[in-house]
Amino acid sequence: MEGLAQTEQQASVSLTLITVDTSPSLQLVPPAVKVPPTASTSFYTTPVSTPQPSTVSPDQIGNPSTPMKDGSQANASTPTSTPGGADVAEPAEGDAILVDVTDQTWGAVLSHRLGNSTAPGELSTSLISGYLVKRGGTKVEDPPVVMEVNIVHTDGNPRALEALLREMLNYFRGLGTLARARGMVDRETDVRPWHIAAAEKGVRALYLLM
Repeated sequence: MEGLAQTEQQASVSLTLITVDTSPSLQLVPPAVKVPPTASTSFYTTPVSTPQPSTVSPDQIGNPSTPMKDGSQANASTPTSTPGGADVAEPAEGDAILVDVTDQTWGAVLSHRLGNSTAPGELSTSLISGYLVKRGGTKVEDPPVVMEVNIVHTDGNPRALEALLREMLNYFRGLGTLARARGMVDRETDVRPWHIAAAEKGVRALYLLM
């Protein structure tokens, strides 16, 4: 108990306030898919030979044809096996990795600060801003999904704001994967972390009940 009390006395506690915007003004538009002009006009032609009349030998007129041995039986391949009697199986690929492309998420730290005003006439900026960007689908033309993340207050060193925001974006990415795995949000078109999606659903439910 004494060791636990000493540990608690030496604990360092700091307060950090973070705001998020799940529908930011920033929209990422993927590049348009360009179809080459020759793709629709190019075609391939198969050469066709002119049929030639067949000539029948006089010896074959009125004489029955000699039965031919079935070529499929003569050319049938003999199955091979190992001396032990077991068939040889292809080696399994031990380095194969399954990747979910819809779970690819990136964090972007901005060099400028975004506004964090709650009133039209109020001017307030955050300490540091960034975005959590997630791939919006499996196709190239699917736009990415973006969530804005701002740090508005911290008790720590102001010089460590970028490292703090990177750490928060990493946490949010893991919580977003948890939300998609639990089925709380859409797997492809939602980047919200688990706790933010739960808070927004709670607010919406409370709004519908009032």
